[in-house]
Amino acid sequence: MIHIVYAISDQTGKYCRILGASLTSLLVNTNNDLTIHILHDNTLTKDNYDKFILLNSIKKCNIKFYNVENICKDKIALINSPEYKMQNSRFTVGSFYRFFIPSILDENIDKVIYLDCDVIIHLDINLLWEEPINDYSLAAVPDFYATNEQGMTHHLVDIGFTTKENYFNSGVLLLNLKNLRNLEYDIIISGLKFLDSHQNATLFDQDILNYLFSKFYKKLDRRFNIFVAYYNLLEDTKVVDQAIFHYAGQECSIFPADSPLHRLWIEYFSLSP
Repeated sequence: MIHIVYAISDQTGKYCRILGASLTSLLVNTNNDLTIHILHDNTLTKDNYDKFILLNSIKKCNIKFYNVENICKDKIALINSPEYKMQNSRFTVGSFYRFFIPSILDENIDKVIYLDCDVIIHLDINLLWEEPINDYSLAAVPDFYATNEQGMTHHLVDIGFTTKENYFNSGVLLLNLKNLRNLEYDIIISGLKFLDSHQNATLFDQDILNYLFSKFYKKLDRRFNIFVAYYNLLEDTKVVDQAIFHYAGQECSIFPADSPLHRLWIEYFSLSP
């Protein structure tokens, strides 16, 4: 059984469509048994809930829902407290929901794949699931925006805490829950204290994870988290690779229509409930 986790906070009611496309791509491209864990809050409407259940018509799977507003009230209150800067961020509290995974999921689940909602899984997810994680707490792909010379800088790299080669993107993660549950510190409290003392760390969840793990994590092959914004510039896209494509930065769109990766997103979106 492969365990997949998504986390969503859909303030506008539209982001579930993006998750629907991602889930559809996941199901279309594997024959393996899946349990999909969706961490959500009260923004998930009954209509969207029902549409996620309809994904079973694409491939039989086990879908479980976890309302974090009911399960993790104290943690959410801490994240939203005035002493921290979430209110001034473009990120929602939903970006922190991935930190709840070790405590919310059943203790007999030792490993999961976490996916951002804005990824398209254009390969068999079993390829990622079979990556050995051994003694690492997580596995991830180095962040292209940090490693590319033309890309944006990142606070942890700028201050010399980690190198640009080791700074990773948090949109696709293979998590060793057994290790994470045995940490001697609380990730959320440690992360919020870090943000409070590093005002230039603007990527919140990603910066927290890099602060805690960038010096010791398993590096995954680039194909498991390819940024769409740069792929068209750097690759021959006449044939789209078998990969996980990350449509970050408003890239989930029907335009430009001549982009193979936008057509790929439309293809999976059109198959979704």
